Amino acid sequence: MAWVFVRLKVSLIAGSLRGSTGRTIGFVAGLVLAAALGIGGFVLTSMMRLIPEQAEHVGVLLSFFLVASWIALPLIRFGVDETLDPTRLALLPIRPLTAAVGLLAASATGPVPIACLLVLLGMAVGLSGGPLSIVVGVLAALCVFALCIVGSRAVTVSMAGLLRSRRGGDIALLAGVGVFVAFQFANIALQRASFGDTTAFLAEFAEPLSWTPPGMAAAAITAARDGRPLASAALLAAAVGTVLLLGWWWHRLLARSLVTYDASTQSGGTRRGAGFGTRIPWVSARTAGAAARELRYAWRDPRRKANWIMALVVAGIVVFSTTGAVADAIDLQTMVLTISVTATIVGMQGANQFGQIGGSLWMQAVATERLDQVRADVAGVNLAIAIIGVPILVLVAAAMAVVSGEYAALPGTLAAGLAVGGVALGLANLASVYIPYRLPERRSNPFAGPSGGQGLTIMLGSMVSLLGTALLSTPVTYAVLNLDEGYGPLLLAAGACYGAAVAWAGRRLTGRRAYARYPELLADLARAS
Repeated sequence: MAWVFVRLKVSLIAGSLRGSTGRTIGFVAGLVLAAALGIGGFVLTSMMRLIPEQAEHVGVLLSFFLVASWIALPLIRFGVDETLDPTRLALLPIRPLTAAVGLLAASATGPVPIACLLVLLGMAVGLSGGPLSIVVGVLAALCVFALCIVGSRAVTVSMAGLLRSRRGGDIALLAGVGVFVAFQFANIALQRASFGDTTAFLAEFAEPLSWTPPGMAAAAITAARDGRPLASAALLAAAVGTVLLLGWWWHRLLARSLVTYDASTQSGGTRRGAGFGTRIPWVSARTAGAAARELRYAWRDPRRKANWIMALVVAGIVVFSTTGAVADAIDLQTMVLTISVTATIVGMQGANQFGQIGGSLWMQAVATERLDQVRADVAGVNLAIAIIGVPILVLVAAAMAVVSGEYAALPGTLAAGLAVGGVALGLANLASVYIPYRLPERRSNPFAGPSGGQGLTIMLGSMVSLLGTALLSTPVTYAVLNLDEGYGPLLLAAGACYGAAVAWAGRRLTGRRAYARYPELLADLARAS
């Protein structure tokens, strides 16, 4: 039965790639990247023996990081991997133990699990120093790998009902933002610690984590290497016992989920008059309707909220990493860099606007008869992004001016932000037509993305859009950085007009292209992601 689950997962992936050259190329590229990471990780971790003073600390931190990542990431991306939700098996005549074994085998199948196992085996080689420690190292690596899979499954099943609800989407949103912020600040802290006593810095974090199950597994290898077999056996036994306990807990949760009715997705009713209206002055009714739809999604859809929150989070991280939280270090260059990064994220909200509509796009296509109607739909999306994004840019620019005291640089900074945001929005509109992708129907997952090999294709398209944004916005940012601050009002007007002009041009081209290939868009988005 485990082999049946493995074949089912492989068949689902192969089916999602059938008939799409772009997805196939992206999936193959992903396989190559995973293989490179796995082999490269094995080589790097096996070289830990070259730093004996720090090897054990690095092994403990690496083991804990891998287990924590495997537990946290499925919660953030719940709903992407169809095998993560065991309730899909509720109507099949499968015993809970059989389902558990099969799901474990499916979880261990794929390029990412294999790459993770190679890294752990490299860690076993790097920490070992004799025959006994090599045997213990292999067992410890398998134990940590089992902790990754079983822990991920157990936590996901325990929170499956909550994650399918709207409140669960908000929880996943906060968890995802928290993981992103923690990773960025940890990266900054590691960079600054490299200038001091690295061994003491690693020991400060590794010693407490060595008492966790993944830390015990890593410490068991060094204990066997140092000639302490009893301590090594005790540490490894504790880690294995944790795996067995998690497996028992997961089996109980899985058995309960297969026979328990789940009402987390039931609607609680609607309220009259709730939400945004559809009347916006100075725009057509169709544009106003599209803008109102986007504003409603921005308020209710966790995926849209995640994008807007990330825009603010990235701005704060850029300021902290560039200035080191020192207000005196915030100059014009730092302000322009920060506002440009924030504006790029704001403008990129216009990407995949047809794919985010999902299966309802056919209704919009049926209601479209003329080219100007498509352009009105795109204009409504752009208007909603401007209604939310422009105040964010003003807030970021004003906050930096207040903290640094560079009030004279405020108009130029805002000019750069409006120009970059308009350019990014225009290019994002074009990317919506050329690189559309359908998201999972479950909107409770704020970080859900496409599967089946689309990830790398979309990443390459995003990189092209970012490069184009940097090139097209260069005239305004160059003028802001080199002209006198007395030209601030003129720069502000020029930046706003330049960004609006590029966004207008992108909207015109997007409308013409989308109107010409609506059938192709519907076919691409109808294909299962």
